[in-house]
Amino acid sequence: MQDQGARLLSTVLAGDADRASNNVMRSYFNEASNARRISTSLRFLSGNATLDSKAESDISRISEIVRSNEYEGYEVLVFGFSDSYGSLDANLALSERRADAVKEVLLLDNPGYLDAEAVRSYGIGPIAPVGCNATDEGREQNRRVEIWIRPRA
Repeated sequence: MQDQGARLLSTVLAGDADRASNNVMRSYFNEASNARRISTSLRFLSGNATLDSKAESDISRISEIVRSNEYEGYEVLVFGFSDSYGSLDANLALSERRADAVKEVLLLDNPGYLDAEAVRSYGIGPIAPVGCNATDEGREQNRRVEIWIRPRA
């Protein structure tokens, strides 16, 4: 979480968030505060929650990490994101579908290592962008899923 601080701070300082956005941001900060990000971002096409072949290969690599003894007793947090186009509700729903799609593949790839209770998925929508939503490249960067891990409570 410490490595992500500048990105998250820029989200807070943008200052144009409404109450719903603030609640999503607060939830994200709360869940990720004692977690560590382990993935490159898994990217998605606009309006889409289908994994491409690169994302599937990245998930296989993430599965290898999850199965290592180093992370025994950890839970996996799957955060889905969107760009800022469209309504907050639509972007939250889309980002949740993205997170759920990755969760499903992680569970299928890791029988005996992960169960549904050990993988939590969250739709964060346009909160915490990594790119500028005014450009095609920035929006593409923001349509992503991140994988974080933390010790089970």
